[in-house]
This record gives sequence, structure tokens and C-alpha cells, in this order.
Amino acid sequence: MANTPYPLPRQTRESTIQVGNGTAGPYGPSQYRIFDVEDVRVYLQVEDEESFADVTDGCTVTKTAGEGYDTFSVTFAAAVPATSRWYHAAKRISNRSVAVTRAGTLVSDELEKELSKQASALSEMRRDIGRALKVDPDQDEVWVQPLANGHLSVWRDGQMVDGGSVDAIHESADSAAASAAAAAISAGNAADSAGAAAGSADAAAGAAISAAGSADDAASDRALAVAAANSAANSADAAADDRAAVAIDRAAVSDDKDAAAASAGAAAGSANSAANSAGDAADDRAAVAIDRAAVADDKDAAAASAGAASASAGAAASSASKADEWANAPENSPVEPGKYSAFHWSKKAEEAAGGGMQPAMYDPNGVQNDAFSMNNMAEGTDTKIMTAAERTKLARADTTVVGGAIAGVSQVPAPADGDRFAGVLSGGSSLFWTTWGNIKAALKAYFDTIYQAAGSYVPTARTVATQHSLQGGGNLSANRTLSLVGDTASPGINKAYGTDGTGARGWIEMSSIGTKFTDVSGSRVRNTVYQNTTGRWLIVYAGSSNNGNSAEISADGTTWYEVTRGSQSYSQAVFVPPGWRYRANPTSGTLMWLETVD
Repeated sequence: MANTPYPLPRQTRESTIQVGNGTAGPYGPSQYRIFDVEDVRVYLQVEDEESFADVTDGCTVTKTAGEGYDTFSVTFAAAVPATSRWYHAAKRISNRSVAVTRAGTLVSDELEKELSKQASALSEMRRDIGRALKVDPDQDEVWVQPLANGHLSVWRDGQMVDGGSVDAIHESADSAAASAAAAAISAGNAADSAGAAAGSADAAAGAAISAAGSADDAASDRALAVAAANSAANSADAAADDRAAVAIDRAAVSDDKDAAAASAGAAAGSANSAANSAGDAADDRAAVAIDRAAVADDKDAAAASAGAASASAGAAASSASKADEWANAPENSPVEPGKYSAFHWSKKAEEAAGGGMQPAMYDPNGVQNDAFSMNNMAEGTDTKIMTAAERTKLARADTTVVGGAIAGVSQVPAPADGDRFAGVLSGGSSLFWTTWGNIKAALKAYFDTIYQAAGSYVPTARTVATQHSLQGGGNLSANRTLSLVGDTASPGINKAYGTDGTGARGWIEMSSIGTKFTDVSGSRVRNTVYQNTTGRWLIVYAGSSNNGNSAEISADGTTWYEVTRGSQSYSQAVFVPPGWRYRANPTSGTLMWLETVD
């Protein structure tokens, strides 16, 4: 920022929200700069208002120092109380009014100004985009329909449209309230009807008590069915225990694990048979209960009997499930404390019979200890060991494979110094790697010797010297900037670089001479001293219609120099330096006095 006269830091180019202090202002200066006062918009929110209003037209924006790029203050048309909030924001409308080139050459000051103008407009645009209506990434553009006062906006078919007035919504709510009141009245009527229904229910209760006697008779039948189901379940448990014991005995004396497994399967089959028997018994008892319920005089008692029979069937099914658990529960998972399934004991029989891999099954060729040697395994279509061709390819690092692998990885446009590169040592086939940093250092050392030897290389020890009015030189180890002593970015108009009266270097005012004469005869008097206060050279033409005219000038009003003298009428022109005094001495005749004004 220090190198541009129009700095533009990262900022939103707007003030914070502030409150009034009871005066119209001025409020400022601002924290950001502007080029034109028209770039500023002022917004005010008075007490009890819901939003800010644009009040720019009633405000005065004034630059702090009157510079082309300056901070500013805001003055309101009326006093702003502490209950009101306000803020200002830059909203520049971009334009182009000045060229940045002159005679085909870039004008740095105009270019800097134009770049900052464009950057300020972009900064303000970035700020306002952040406050705009946003939609999801997969959403098409959204149009917001303008609304009349008192209306609400709703989302319909991907757009924001008029959702109706608030008054209409209130009217609908009133209608809903009226409907609710009518519903309450209907509910009261329904409550009266419910009371009447309650009387009918009491009468029905008496009938239910009468039916209960019949239900007790059916309960006796249900008890018989339950007993039968329990008996079937006990038979299933006993059968499972017997078959499991047989499996253990057979496993203990068998050398073949297959026999033990067959015994376990038989035990499981017996358990399943027991479960089926329990289910059949339950079904028979349920059928008896249904038959008895069918001949009952009361249908409610019959339904109760059927429910009891269903419960009995459920108990029988539970027994069958328990029998299955006794047969198939996992190894080392007790069915009951200290008791295990037939599957558990079959696994134990497997272990007792030798378990694991058997030579007859896993060593058919009889190679015994070398059963897992790679030389004893045949190569197949889907080879599990490395072939000779594969070993050869791996040994020579096939160029097709390596090239394809290199082509398939991601490209790095600019390697980092630590990135590695591979190669082959000279005179052999040994691989090596080095870093990009090492490669750069080696190339620099190599090319430095070539270009320095050729005379086209300038060492950093060389210097650029300055003297007199130039400054800022130095050696070539870094960029150097040359500048004039006493230089400035904006010296102003009518300035020339040089030395002033004290000998100091810098921009000094250029002397100029006016060229347009005006008649001041009416305000001039003979032999009267006047001073040149125009800041430039002044041409005076004074004299009279009679002979004998002269003119004098003086730097201090004490020492005078006669610069014209004539025996004829009217004198010659007199050049008066800035700040000097002058007078004309015509002896008589009509006075004529002309001076340059610009």
C-alpha cells in the first residue's frame, strides 16, 4: 500500500451501525476513502421503524481535506437523536473519464487511480453479494415477486410469490375459531349420547357375569390340555438328555470324528422328533378344547375355551424351541447351568477323536512333513506362487509396466525442493535418487561457470552509483529504486524540479509571465509605489501623452532602478519580478497605464 497514492485495504467500505448524538453532525471522518462524494449512500432507522431508509438526498457529504482520494464526514438535514441508528456505505458506479495513457505512454498516477476506482467498486460488490438472497447449489435462479403492503411471500414451484394478505389470514383464523366453537357444542351433545350408552353398557355387564359361569366349565378343559402339553415337553427334555449322553459315550470310544458327528446328528434328530411329538400332542389337546367349546351353550364361553387351547399350543411350541436349543446351542454355551447341547458334546467328541487336519484328507500324496512345500504344489490357471516369467519381469523392472505406472500418477507442475527423482549410476545399473533441490543447486553451479566465463553474467557485487540529485543506488543483490532528492508523488501544477533560493533540491514553483493586458489607468497615480503580488512576472506599460516619461523598479522599496526613460510621449514596457515594487513618473499629460492580468 505504501507504493500507491490511492491505497485500498481489505475492507467492506461501509461504517458500523452508529447512533445519533442529538446534532445534525458532521459525523466523521470515515474509516475508508472515496473519490467522489456521489459514491456515498446514507441510511437511517428512526425509533419504532422496522428497517433502514435511504436518506442520502437529505444529507451533505464533505471530504476531510478536499483531496481527490479522501476520507469524508456526513451532515444530516436535521438533528439525529440517540434513539435513531444510521450508517453509510460506498456504492460507487464505475465510470471512465480520464485516459491512463498520454502520447502512447502510461501515466502512472492515472493508472493507479483507475485501478483503485475499479477495485473499490469490486470490493463494494463483494460486500453486497454476501447479503443477497442465496439458493442451494442445485437450485435454479429464484425470482422474488413484488408484494403489496400487508402481504406475505411464500415458496411455490421454486419461486417466491405473493401468499396473500395478513388480513385475509386473520379472517381465516377467525373462521377456524368459529368452527372450533361449533365443534365444542357437538362434542357436548356427543357426551350426552355417551352417558346413555353407559347405561346400556351396565346392562351388558350383567349378561357377562352370567356367561362367566360357563367360562369356568371351559377352564377345566383347558387345564387338561396344559397338563398334556407339559408332559410332552418333559418327554422331549428326557429324550434330548438321553441322546446327548449316547453321543458322549460313542465319542469317547471312537477314533473317527465322523462317527461322533453322526451320533450328535442323531441326538439332534431325536430332539426334533420329541419336539414334533410335543407339538402333535398340543394340537390334539387344542382340537379337544375346540370341540368342547363348539358344544357349549354360550358363544363367549366357547371363545374363552379356544383361547385357553391356543395358550396350550403356545406352551407346546415353547417346549419344542427348548428342545431345539438342547440340540443346537453353540459350543461352551450352557443351556442351563452346568448343562450343554448335543452340538457342544459333538464338538468335544471331535477333539477327543484327534480333531484337526487328517493326513488322509490333506496329504493325499503322502509327502507328510513337506506337505506345504511350494515345490510339492502344482501350478494352476490362477497361480498362487511366482512363476519364472514373473521373476524375470520383476528383476528387470519391465519398462512397459514402469512407464504405465508413471503415466498414471498425478502431474506436479512445480516440484518442491524435497521431491525425489530416480536414475541409474554411470557405468552400471545401480539405481539412485536425488532431490529437486540438489538438481537446482547442481544446475546453478554449472551454468554460473558458463555464463560468467562468457562475459554475459553480471555478479551481484556490481553496484549502481548515484550522485547529485539521484539517490537509492546499491549493489545488484536486490532490486534497486532510483529517485530524485526531495521528490514527491504529486508535486502539483506549475512546478519544476530544481533548487530553490536556499539551494535545496525539490519541486519549486515555475515563474510565469502574463500575456493579457488590461487598462488600469483609472486606479494608478504618477510617482506612486505599487507591488507585484501576482506570484509571476508582471508586464507594466505606463506613460503619458507628453514628453519625459520614466519607470523604476525596486526589490525592497529603498533601492530603485530606472529601467526606462524616454523623451517622447509614453514609455516602454517594464518587466517586474514577483514581489518587487514599481512606479512610473510621467511629468505631465494624459496618463495611460496597462498591466498583464494572466
